[in-house]
Amino acid sequence: LEARTSRLAAALTQVLEHRERRALVATVGSLWQILHIDAPPQSYLDLLRSDQQANTALDTALLHERVNVTPNLRRFVGLSHSDDEFTRTAEALDRALR
Repeated sequence: LEARTSRLAAALTQVLEHRERRALVATVGSLWQILHIDAPPQSYLDLLRSDQQANTALDTALLHERVNVTPNLRRFVGLSHSDDEFTRTAEALDRALR
């Protein structure tokens, strides 16, 4: 699952970089979340220091693009998630950032 999560994170990171968005995809095992922060979080305090308003706005935009996320909560990659779903998620992120 960690390798699958890394593939999703790489696809999402590519979109963030293309759109010149000051954000990163934080991952731990199969957990992932896009955070508006300068460096990977090392603690819960780091998570709180991320731009919560930008995080919520992006999550809301992803919901409008039919990506099933709960605003400001971590997401998990499961065995049922395919590379096609990773591609569709990256495409939805690109549309959400326009």
